[in-house]
Amino acid sequence: MEPRTSTAQKRLETVEVLTKAGIPVMVNIAPIIPGLNDTEIFSIAKASAEHGALNINYTIIRLPGEVEQVFTNWLEEAFPLRKDKVLHQVASIHGGRIQDQKTGRRMRGEGAFAESIRQQVQLARNKFSLNNKFPKMNCDIFDPKVNGQISLF
Repeated sequence: MEPRTSTAQKRLETVEVLTKAGIPVMVNIAPIIPGLNDTEIFSIAKASAEHGALNINYTIIRLPGEVEQVFTNWLEEAFPLRKDKVLHQVASIHGGRIQDQKTGRRMRGEGAFAESIRQQVQLARNKFSLNNKFPKMNCDIFDPKVNGQISLF
């Protein structure tokens, strides 16, 4: 949805390349937009698992400052018949307002719709075995002198 960003397929290919190189990967499904792309959670989770991701996470849309108007204009142009429904559902997960500054709620939302999204993500994690923890980072193998890395201080 965002202009000038990698396609979903390119992102999945990157997950696969990193996984094959031994680099653990978690996929963040973001932003989840109620009434627009919340139905894609399972397909994204499945594709993430097929490409080697260990886990998934998510963020519900938040529209701080001027982003609200940009998003509203985009909805009007791209999805005029869904605009009111989407904005109403976004407000319903953010305490009745489109813009939400409340720490904790602004990224996950609250209420029935936000809970439904949380449950979908958890079900997708379970269904596609995306509950894996990242391996403990081994910093012993990093030698800053080998790659010419220098200290900042």
